[in-house]
Amino acid sequence: MRKTSSTQLTSSELTNKIILANSQYDDMMTLHSEIFNEYEMRCMDIVLDEFAMQQLTLEECFFVFDQVFKLREKINDLDLTTSDSLINLGYCLDQFAIHPNRDVREYVACKGRCLNILIQDEDCEVRQQVAKHFYQPEKLMHDHSLIVKRELVKQHYRLDHFMHDKVYLMRSFVADTQYGLSKLISDPISQVRKTVAEQNYRLDLLINDPSDNVRITVAAQGYGLCKLVNDKSYEVQRVAQSILRRMNRGNTNERSES
Repeated sequence: MRKTSSTQLTSSELTNKIILANSQYDDMMTLHSEIFNEYEMRCMDIVLDEFAMQQLTLEECFFVFDQVFKLREKINDLDLTTSDSLINLGYCLDQFAIHPNRDVREYVACKGRCLNILIQDEDCEVRQQVAKHFYQPEKLMHDHSLIVKRELVKQHYRLDHFMHDKVYLMRSFVADTQYGLSKLISDPISQVRKTVAEQNYRLDLLINDPSDNVRITVAAQGYGLCKLVNDKSYEVQRVAQSILRRMNRGNTNERSES
């Protein structure tokens, strides 16, 4: 990165133009803050365009943001639309990580930045983004939020632990990874067994499950339809008959084509 002194930078055509506009606009700031924000955005776009064209270094961009826009003092006033470009550049990330707008904090986490701060965020969707980056999973596995722990399950982290979770949805998430099906097939909660059936696991056993929803799932897999059309549950019968009709129509079409 090329070095540029503050004196050289503030005398450049770009910075002079921004400083001049800024001083001319000072009187209008208090009268029309919305226009000031639009003006500030246009100036920021100029700087970002110059950076994209390699006319400014990252160091020079940060200098303009700090010395001309005084952005460090205004971070909390920026919304996500304004913040995302700054976050992408890596500007003031430690401040964006504690921003009052959760969308901004979530965006920082999404980029994998400041995870050491955001792992403690009060918002579960922010912590979910931290989990997606597999940051300190040994800590997040004890998070109180299901969506945070589900991210760890998706990455197959400590499935041996989560398959015994007291919350049945967590056990269902584990079954969806096809882990521990031999144990989860006997889970007391039908939703977990239903997920097991969705994995096509031991349908010969689940066809006799006491839960209508589990047997409906077995039928939806196309298994044991001749038995399930006579099931005690009307809903199970209906699903089995529907699939049988569909299969019969397919066979009829194949014969007619041949």
